[in-house]
Amino acid sequence: MTKIRLLPVVIVSISALLVFKTIGLVSSGGYVLTGVSGVAAADGEGASTALGTTLADQTVTLSDQPTIDDMSPTLADGAPTMVPSGTPTGEAAVTDLTLSNPVALDNACAPVPADGSEDAAPGALLVISADCPPMLDAKAQLLTPTGAVPLVDGGVQSTEGVITERLTERRTELQTYEQELAMRAALVEAAEKRIEERQQTLQSIETQISSLVEERKAMEEGQFGALVAMYGTMKPKDAAAIFDELDMEVLFRVAKMMTPRKMAPIMAAMTTARAQELTVRMATDTTEPAEQMSVDDLAALPQIVGQ
Repeated sequence: MTKIRLLPVVIVSISALLVFKTIGLVSSGGYVLTGVSGVAAADGEGASTALGTTLADQTVTLSDQPTIDDMSPTLADGAPTMVPSGTPTGEAAVTDLTLSNPVALDNACAPVPADGSEDAAPGALLVISADCPPMLDAKAQLLTPTGAVPLVDGGVQSTEGVITERLTERRTELQTYEQELAMRAALVEAAEKRIEERQQTLQSIETQISSLVEERKAMEEGQFGALVAMYGTMKPKDAAAIFDELDMEVLFRVAKMMTPRKMAPIMAAMTTARAQELTVRMATDTTEPAEQMSVDDLAALPQIVGQ
């Protein structure tokens, strides 16, 4: 004998209930479940008989009244429910819009026929709305480097303004150029000061060199003075023997520094050739002041090279 469990019966009942609930929600109505007298879950023939009776008695009855407190229409309600709205829809909303046509606004002041027709016939009278600004002639303009400038009062004031503007620009350029010249003059003045300072430095160096040269000359003259005094105290014959073998430049300097009274006996004791050579050298002395020196002689002098 077949045993009927309680769980399958519950599942079938829940499924049926969900189906009816779905039907009720879709139809926006109500439903009533009747005919379920009992469920038996026991062994034997009584269980199968009870299951058959339960499945056979399940019926669905739709109610004419809604089971949920709502305002949605049901199947029995033939008249639809209209919800009032405060905002206009459709064409009513379109009529409240304000149309704006920029081209039409720009052409609003164009002349139109006096009779109000859209197309103006040739020779018809045209009128202009009183709200439109008066029509004026085009104003002449003067082309300048900065752009077009309108001419006012026959071009007198505008031309004067343009000339004034150009003069102002020219004055600005001249002031800028003057500032540049002043800066260059300051640079030149600074360079001149540096040159003067360098010149003073060179002059001081030249003075120092001149003093050193004078000191050198004085020292040499002192040395030669002692040498000349020594030769002056010697016997003329002994001094003449030394002068015959002495270098001509040294002999020449010694002879110049000795007095003629002391040099005469010495030259008399010297050899004839040596005495003649010394005489020629003393006669052709080339020692000249700096003012009478030639260019080659000046070039041969030591040069002072600055940094």
